Amino acid sequence: MARKKINPNIRYVNSFADEVRYILRQRSPLRYLFHRFRWNYYPRLYKVSGFPDHVDIETCSHCQLHCPMCFQTVRDDIKNGMMEFSLFQRIMDEVSSRKPYSIRLSWRGECLLHPEFNKMLGYARSVYSGNISFLTNGLKLDAELFDLLIRNKIDYIVISADGVEKTYNEVRRPGKFQELVAKLALLQEMKRKRSSRYPMVRINTVSLWFKDDECSEFNRTFLPFADKLLIGSTLNTFSSLKVEHDSDSFCASPWQRLLIAWNGEVYPCCSDYVGLYPMGNITTQTLADIWHGPKAEHIRKLIRDRRRLELQLCREIDCGVDEIPNDSSEAFVSLVRRQVEKDVGPATSLLKYLGKRSN
Repeated sequence: MARKKINPNIRYVNSFADEVRYILRQRSPLRYLFHRFRWNYYPRLYKVSGFPDHVDIETCSHCQLHCPMCFQTVRDDIKNGMMEFSLFQRIMDEVSSRKPYSIRLSWRGECLLHPEFNKMLGYARSVYSGNISFLTNGLKLDAELFDLLIRNKIDYIVISADGVEKTYNEVRRPGKFQELVAKLALLQEMKRKRSSRYPMVRINTVSLWFKDDECSEFNRTFLPFADKLLIGSTLNTFSSLKVEHDSDSFCASPWQRLLIAWNGEVYPCCSDYVGLYPMGNITTQTLADIWHGPKAEHIRKLIRDRRRLELQLCREIDCGVDEIPNDSSEAFVSLVRRQVEKDVGPATSLLKYLGKRSN
């Protein structure tokens, strides 16, 4: 078998020097390096650790945006909700005793929509000393939240930002590009005044909106504020468009992490946004039991045996491991264009750009 690729669908913009600085800013650089070794090599060795290195806790699966390429926009089979605080406490109590390297307080939705998110953030830090992060579209970031993040030494936030200026404003409507830049500048100034390195900032973008003529402007805008810039491949989230998989492609996720949905259901993959492979439920089981349980072992065995496509999840969902060039697919771009016309409105420059992509 060819060398297994881990996270082949993403690439970082940062230089080697930026990467070294990023490592040195970690709470414990040595522990971070050991975590990255486990993250990359345990899956290659098929080694199952005693507990996952990372746990995603979906505090909220709702999102207030309708980005035309997102599963939240194009799928109608997602059960959205918000996690009850009592369930969050139960999860964090086990997490604090097991001490995984990191947790993320979000998954499919915008976690800052949860009315008790700040309370959850404070409780998580009070019982767990490891790496805490969350994903956000950035619209609800403000000085009050920045103050909370700095005081609780939240390790980093991941902000999704696609394109610059007009492209961003159309894709992430009603978000405004310059408002996001101003928020990042405010966070940087607040950290400087308090001599704090927390929270670090990672900016994520998808390649579909990363125009060639915008790459330098994107980097020039965000590198002064971001500790990492990440470009991810655009995934096919349309159920009407078949995904072409390679049975030899390797998925490392079942050796790395667990994902807990807002209702307590536990999944092995961040792309299982419609819940095709539930492995258990934290309301009746422990995370440790699910991690070592029969459904977890089954998916690992199928991946080891190159039989992962026997699973509906791996067969129907584009998770990125196959490195499918959706950006250059006329059928995919056509579906995104229709979504722009339907949900985003008269975004004429965006439609013109998509027309060029599919020609």
